[in-house]
Amino acid sequence: MNLTISNIPQYSGLYLSKRNSKKLANKNAKNANCSFLALESLAAQRRKFIIHDIRYKEIDYFDKFLAKKGRVSKEEFEEIKRYHPSLFSMAQRYCMENFYGRTTPNDLAHVTLDVDNYLKSNFKNYRIISLGTSPAPISEQLASMGNEVIFVPVSGMRYYRDSKIEEFPELETLMHYLDFKNINDGKLNILIDYTASGATLKAMGDVIKEYFKMDDDKVKTVSITDDIIRELSTLAQRRVLSDMANSDMEKISNVPHFPITPHEIGRYDFLDKKNTIYLKNYPKENIFEVFDNSSTPLARAFSLCTMNQCDKMLNNF
Repeated sequence: MNLTISNIPQYSGLYLSKRNSKKLANKNAKNANCSFLALESLAAQRRKFIIHDIRYKEIDYFDKFLAKKGRVSKEEFEEIKRYHPSLFSMAQRYCMENFYGRTTPNDLAHVTLDVDNYLKSNFKNYRIISLGTSPAPISEQLASMGNEVIFVPVSGMRYYRDSKIEEFPELETLMHYLDFKNINDGKLNILIDYTASGATLKAMGDVIKEYFKMDDDKVKTVSITDDIIRELSTLAQRRVLSDMANSDMEKISNVPHFPITPHEIGRYDFLDKKNTIYLKNYPKENIFEVFDNSSTPLARAFSLCTMNQCDKMLNNF
């Protein structure tokens, strides 16, 4: 018999236990690696699930934000900024995919600050009455910055000629709406609009003074085009005014069309203009609520992005 250590009784168990220990150690190491990989895999899957769950909830929140009626309030913006900041990038992408005008939220924010600085430099104790769809994206930002703003959805006022207000039910409804907003309380009322001829701005100013029996010093008209950024000194101003002139601005406006003259009512009806309110379709007691709660998903998304840009500029980010 060959003499090996395994044949010696007192050493055979030791030798075999070492060999088995080595195998067992290798097996345990392999199992440990498998267990570690399994744990790592489970952790990775859990992370993916959590991330997916968060994204799903944020997307769901964004969908609800778009579907919500009414203009974006300062309180709504602050809640999103604090608890749902990912909505800003979602809104930015949504605007890029759905708005084909030249204006960016950054452009609109710059022009908003131009308008705000002009008003604060020239007037005191005032409210802003924003006329129609074109200035509304700017006016909505002015409201978020603490200004009192009333949005008047007037369309076709340039065709109004000196007549009795009572002959135009839609125009009379707007006067009742302004009365409901209590504009005759002693404050200065500043009417602002994008103007080409300036006919709408002048006509509304005259009608308000006549209907409410206001003195001239209680009603002022301001043209965004002629009074504030007439020099077109910046690219942002040129882009914004270009979109106003081409009616692209109305696509990001949370103020609807409300044609008030028979000519304009017929024209809008024929063109099947989107986001248009006709007095005949609503009970008079509900029309004010419709004015205040009108909005579109694109306009809300663009407003949120612009509000974020204004906030950054005002806080020097």
